[in-house]
Amino acid sequence: MYVRMTTFDIDPNYRSNAESFAEIFQHRLPKYDGFISIEFFYNLERGIAKSLAKWESEELAVAALEDFSKSLDFAAQGFGSGNYESCGFNVFEVAA
Repeated sequence: MYVRMTTFDIDPNYRSNAESFAEIFQHRLPKYDGFISIEFFYNLERGIAKSLAKWESEELAVAALEDFSKSLDFAAQGFGSGNYESCGFNVFEVAA
């Protein structure tokens, strides 16, 4: 499994925009091969929002991001400074 965390700058005045884009991502990402799930987090006091997307593999995540990057750019412009950072992580599989 592979996860991709994206951090956005968010202006508290644009919270509703951020929520709308989260809904769009929630509906669009399942169309990509290898997508597992996505969660969204925000802290308006600190001016940040984050998403954590889970994928079957890094290769599938990268392929989806290449196709989805324009939507991500547009979303970031819609609820803050337009700045965002995205990075990937491999997941440790720990036995119970």
